[in-house]
Amino acid sequence: MIFEHTATWAAVLGAIAYGTGDFLGGCASRRLTTFSVVAIAQGVAVAFLLQNYAFAQSALPAGASGWMSVTAGIAYAIGVISMYEGLAHGRIAVVASICALLSILVPLAGDLMLSRDISQNEFIGIILCAAATLLIVRAARVSDRRSIGWSVRVGATAGIAFGAGDIGLGTMPPELAPGAMLIARCVAATIAVALALGPALLLSSKAVAGSLPARPAALTAAMDVSAPTRTPRQFIPLSAGLVTSLALSIGAGLLDALGHIGYVHAATRGSMGVAAALVAIFPAVTVLLAATLLRERITQAQILGFGLGAGGIVFIAG
Repeated sequence: MIFEHTATWAAVLGAIAYGTGDFLGGCASRRLTTFSVVAIAQGVAVAFLLQNYAFAQSALPAGASGWMSVTAGIAYAIGVISMYEGLAHGRIAVVASICALLSILVPLAGDLMLSRDISQNEFIGIILCAAATLLIVRAARVSDRRSIGWSVRVGATAGIAFGAGDIGLGTMPPELAPGAMLIARCVAATIAVALALGPALLLSSKAVAGSLPARPAALTAAMDVSAPTRTPRQFIPLSAGLVTSLALSIGAGLLDALGHIGYVHAATRGSMGVAAALVAIFPAVTVLLAATLLRERITQAQILGFGLGAGGIVFIAG
């Protein structure tokens, strides 16, 4: 199926937005907890997609389409959390590449389930993507084997989750796409906020339940004239690093929403597999930013793997 030019450019711009947003989210997760970063980013994405929904003036999906949107939101929450955790604490090149390659294959499998035949070019592209995966993983230094294995697992989890979410939204009619994206992101944001606040609320409740009654001590202090007076509570100033992390989280949310719009626009007007293949060039942006700003080492074999992956994307999109 031949893409419209607008759909093709939407997918490419979506890839650039995804790659930059994932890099920002991974950097923010190095100072803040991953759950906190995802909660902030998804909240920003919801606000952005709410405006997009209002501008499109479309209906919210109901019935099976509504449940599909909810399922896509759960999948996206798993994908974003895994992706940010991997980019923050793993090998960025491995996490981003494995995630991208699997996010191609899962929507292609969805096309197969919808009785769409795989062309010869798409089959060649799948072989190239598989070869790229092997090169990227096996090119790691021996001293990094432990972190590489963890990075592969996290990247695979993110890729499968993103692919499942892409199937859920890629099968939507174009007129329901804005509402479906909004529902999915609301679900993802709710999960992220619950995970971010859950441990703190649990610890707070345990502390309250296990504390001793404070009334006698308070009365003793009140009757003692020598007791020091309570000083007004001072606000803790935000450090520059914390402010930067918050700004990175907000930027990640905006770019994630833009990337999402780009993919759904392309997928609902063409093929999910082709849209996913075009969007999957996002690791090139993430890895380029990591190599430029974080000085992460990229081996020649990994560069070859990136080239094979890019060739696979060209074949699939062709």
